[in-house]
Amino acid sequence: MPTREEVEQQLISVLAQIQELSGREVPTMTVDLCPMLDLDGFESINAAEATAMLADELRLKIKDIPFFPKTGQQPLTIAQIVDNILKAESAE
Repeated sequence: MPTREEVEQQLISVLAQIQELSGREVPTMTVDLCPMLDLDGFESINAAEATAMLADELRLKIKDIPFFPKTGQQPLTIAQIVDNILKAESAE
């Protein structure tokens, strides 16, 4: 199982790749960044793409798209997304 730091670094890398390939600005990213709100043009299809890329890079099966909360709250930050991935992986 990857470490928290590995998941964070890989998620930030994947998000940067998606923004770059889409021709959008790649801001400095920290764990407090909320991709769905803070990344220019980043939409739900990008969240699905990022999830698939991240699962491939980390060799994990990520069942749900971890960018969204289970309830109707606002979209999640990078730190919260990493939490969701690690919780789901440890429950396996």
